[in-house]
Amino acid sequence: MSEAATLALPVAHEFAHPASARSHAAPTTQTFAFATQRWQNGLALGAGGMALLSVGLFLLSQISTTPALVTQLAILGAVGCISGLALLMKSIRDLLGRLIIDETGIAIRPGFAGFAITWNELQRWEVRAEGDRHPEIPSVRFWIQGEPCALFIPNGWLTDANRDQIRHLLHTHAADRSC
Repeated sequence: MSEAATLALPVAHEFAHPASARSHAAPTTQTFAFATQRWQNGLALGAGGMALLSVGLFLLSQISTTPALVTQLAILGAVGCISGLALLMKSIRDLLGRLIIDETGIAIRPGFAGFAITWNELQRWEVRAEGDRHPEIPSVRFWIQGEPCALFIPNGWLTDANRDQIRHLLHTHAADRSC
């Protein structure tokens, strides 16, 4: 074997397997959006929230013109406004919400409508693969140390492919805590 052939082998080996060298550098953050599954529900909740908020604000604006009904209008207006804001928050979660799994833990965003769990806090997790169940049955559940109830993501929020990816990621980060 010539000297040129022995020098060419390591160089050829490096070019032959560049994908294997990069395969270990997997992305550290995976994001799974709910909008593809929940956009219709988000729009319906947003419309309902806007209607309730509008009615509540209208009733509150009429307090000065009806002195005999001040208490009733104030109560109904406040209930309408609070209910409308709650529905709007749920619609934002459905339209902009996402599950994030990274090296620090698991989070549902936006934060006001979600939760965040560090890997140290996670006691157990479960991902159900079946996708033909009712959309509100939990498909991904997380048990946190010190909490009696599990945090969950309903079945209708994620696709079957997303659940498979989530299961793989959770096995990567916390395989010993699987149910």
